[in-house]
Amino acid sequence: MSRKRSILIVEDEIIIAKDLERILLNEGYNVLGIISSGEEAIKQAIELQPDLVLLDITLSDNISGIDVASVIQFHQIPVIYITAFSDKRNIKGIIDSGSYGYVLKPYNNEELITTIEIALSRHKTYKKIKESENRYRTLFANMQNGLAYHKIITNEDETPIDYIFLNINDSFEWLTGLKRENIIGKRVTEVLPGIENDPSGWIEKYGKVALTGRSVRFENFSTNFKKWFSVNAYSPQKGYFVTIFEDITERKHAEEELQKTEKHFVKVIENIFKFVPEGLLVFTDKINLAKQNKAFQDIVKKYAVKLKYTEPELTEIIIEQVKKRIINEDYADIRIPKNKNKK
Repeated sequence: MSRKRSILIVEDEIIIAKDLERILLNEGYNVLGIISSGEEAIKQAIELQPDLVLLDITLSDNISGIDVASVIQFHQIPVIYITAFSDKRNIKGIIDSGSYGYVLKPYNNEELITTIEIALSRHKTYKKIKESENRYRTLFANMQNGLAYHKIITNEDETPIDYIFLNINDSFEWLTGLKRENIIGKRVTEVLPGIENDPSGWIEKYGKVALTGRSVRFENFSTNFKKWFSVNAYSPQKGYFVTIFEDITERKHAEEELQKTEKHFVKVIENIFKFVPEGLLVFTDKINLAKQNKAFQDIVKKYAVKLKYTEPELTEIIIEQVKKRIINEDYADIRIPKNKNKK
């Protein structure tokens, strides 16, 4: 069973207040009370947290209903005004106060309930939007990756030539050293002079994302920051784009060092393979021969005659024996008898 929506009535004319209470109770609302003064209305609204306040503009303590509403709505409680004044100045004050609507006296039941239901629905939607915005702001502020929102700028031919910083998160400042107050609303060519000539083509890449809506992911070196970045870019709407990035400079340096080490290792192996007097066989796995050195070939050539094999025959015999040793993890010496089929 759904909870009854609660309403607080703020009205200094007791007959009207009681009539409002009767209508609301008949329609299934929960009336939390009837208040006649603005000061007490603020106190009770904050304490009781009603779903909605029906508020007369003119109250017994001469506090403006609009001033009362501004305090109540600050606490995220929607207000509907009840007023006998329909002049433009009064209505403008109601609209400017940000209320959820108003009902003119004398009112009819249908008009009153409709205005209340619309206000409750609007406030429910508003709360969902605010909750979503708060989650977004929390994520935006606390995410470890840098995030920035931009607008692309094109020339007369629709070619991307620049972009403007619209918003950034804290991690963007930390990763780039650029401060929010120094870049928001500015063009990237102002913030990072020479970026239009960067061989990584930042403006061109982002322009394609903003104009086509196609997301991209890439790794680029920034000459402005002397850093490597891994970047995800997407477009929430045409002409705009968002970048989410991380600094991968340390990873790139580690990869470069690893490549240098691998090249050095390969060179060492090649020298060993070339100059050691022992015969060497290299397998890509347990069954496929990848390489044999000259010393092995010389050994085969030397013993092929003694053992009465051709060089290809002896090579094949040795390789098969080695494969068996590797597969069986048996690393005993290999012994090859003389070929008895030849005298």
